[in-house]
This record gives sequence, structure tokens and C-alpha cells, in this order.
Amino acid sequence: MAYIQERKTDDGKTHYRVQVRLKGYPPASATFERKTDAKRGLLILVAWFFSRFVAARFD
Repeated sequence: MAYIQERKTDDGKTHYRVQVRLKGYPPASATFERKTDAKRGLLILVAWFFSRFVAARFD
């Protein structure tokens, strides 16, 4: 499962955390200042996650 979570900092700024979780594998996450960057980062993180962990099962 992958999702974007909006987070407010103490000084009032908004940051976006992207997290990818899959049962049996460690979660992967990244933080971005803009939601647009978070959406791009989500795609990159999902691709990296599957290439590193899921594809390795078929080698």
C-alpha cells in the first residue's frame, strides 16, 4: 500500500510524507515540501520498492 500523508510542522509549514508498505518487507518513506513533488516521489518510491524487494523474489 502506498499513500501520501499531510503533516504540519511546529512553525505552521505543511510537508508531505510518502510511505510504501508491503507485508513482509520494511516500509520505505520520503518527505517533501510540495504535494506535486510528493506525487512524483510516490511513483519513484513505488518503482524503487518493487524493483528492490518484489522483483528480487523472482531472481
